[in-house]
Amino acid sequence: MCRHTVANILTLAVLLVVMPSLPVACAETFPGNQTVLKSASELDYPPFAIVQPDGTAGGFSVDLLKAATEAVGLSVTFKVGPWNDLKQELAERTLDVLPLVSYSEERGRVYDFSTAYLRMNGTVFIREGNTEIKSLADLKNKEVLVMQGDTAHEYALKENLSDTIIAKPSYEEAFKLLASGKHDAIVVQQIVGLQIIKKLHITNVVPVEHKNISSLKPMALKLEGFEQKFCFAVPAGNKQLLAQLNEGLAIISLNGTYNLLYEKWFAPILPKPHVPFVEQVKQFIFILVPLLLLVTLVGLWYLKRLVAKRTQYLELEIQQRKEVEKELLESHDLLTNVTEQLERTGEIAKIGGWELDLPTNRMIFSRTAFLINDVDPNILLTLDQAINMIHAEDRAAHQAIIENAINSGIPWDTELRMTTAKGRPIWIRNQGFATMEDGKAIRLHGTFQDITERKQAEEEKKTLQAHLQQAQKMEAIGTLAGGIAHDFNNILGAILGYAELAQEDSPPGSDIRADVDQVVRASHRAKELVKQI
Repeated sequence: MCRHTVANILTLAVLLVVMPSLPVACAETFPGNQTVLKSASELDYPPFAIVQPDGTAGGFSVDLLKAATEAVGLSVTFKVGPWNDLKQELAERTLDVLPLVSYSEERGRVYDFSTAYLRMNGTVFIREGNTEIKSLADLKNKEVLVMQGDTAHEYALKENLSDTIIAKPSYEEAFKLLASGKHDAIVVQQIVGLQIIKKLHITNVVPVEHKNISSLKPMALKLEGFEQKFCFAVPAGNKQLLAQLNEGLAIISLNGTYNLLYEKWFAPILPKPHVPFVEQVKQFIFILVPLLLLVTLVGLWYLKRLVAKRTQYLELEIQQRKEVEKELLESHDLLTNVTEQLERTGEIAKIGGWELDLPTNRMIFSRTAFLINDVDPNILLTLDQAINMIHAEDRAAHQAIIENAINSGIPWDTELRMTTAKGRPIWIRNQGFATMEDGKAIRLHGTFQDITERKQAEEEKKTLQAHLQQAQKMEAIGTLAGGIAHDFNNILGAILGYAELAQEDSPPGSDIRADVDQVVRASHRAKELVKQI
């Protein structure tokens, strides 16, 4: 199993989980009792849409829509007509769904699109021997044929590929005209053009650049230039039907129906894919994903323990600080001696106290306050000197707080950054109030509390929580991958069992026996890969 296949399965599995919840919110846009959908198929777009000998619609996209609707309990009827008429009927809600519509921004305003089930590159077809047209840039002054209303038509107009864009009802008519010597080129999807050439037995029309495309599956091909993403399309706003169609696509992709239809219609016309050495190396690396998931789970367990331990420490520290703060506030009215109370505060919580005598501009620090600010206890500080120790970005705001307290007597409680006398940066919680006499402040009293460790701890906690959230996401991914591996292993068991029965019934040495042997070997390799997942 290749890396792209596993990615497809994971994506579709998510669709199966998410899509069932969508119809409830959009029930009023699609009647719950409607089980037969009206659809249509264009005249000639092989092998996606063809008209069978009996006049009914056929092709890969028609069969795919039938299978997707059947998977969700619906059925669908088809008519056949020109593409330009059909897309107009879908816009007017005469039709419920079209099976083969390529996405574009312009169409996105008129229709809603399912998940893309195929992607293709466009190219230019010319008459053999034409040396003037080698790329899209050479079409400027040429007569360019397209199918009326096709994505190639919209693309040619949007990019102004030529001054003469000639739209025809079908690509068959366009190729007949080009083969007969009329006009200069056709813009169409490469594989569609090659199939029409083969059907009409045209020998003198060739693509400008023939890319060896071995797969059209959405995640298996890197595309450049003019590209079509084929989807189911419904009238804009019919979210419930769109959800059911997406659910149907997910189901048939997981149960193997998609691959059966893909092989039926494209195996005869596409070359076998060549897996380059670089891709093989990528697939080998993909095997390491389960190991990385295991490492992630171990890391998650370790992070949980670390976060729990650190959280417990922080909660205890915060509780202790709250108790100290509460005790400080309760004792505020009982202060009789500033120096005595500041020293007591320092003994309880290592909080330094200070007092500023406004008439003399003299500051008094407690012993702990001196230690916090790395100041020599023998030095007398003024208010200006103390303010200069505050971080420049916080200084103006703190000065305003002090002035407000002096003028109005309002106490303060702020956190600010400071640089100590020794140049050490710290975080300080500064609480204070003014002593008023006759409506005038005569003293300021306050505390310094070094909260640097708390600030650092809060940052560490945020970081640990971010790691925990990431680890939880990885754990969820691991659980999802394990569930997918288990379900896929059951599917492989059924494939291997039937293949071994077919192996026993096949004659030794026959082509059928050789093919079945390949299926058995591939199934065993797939089971080994799933075990690793």
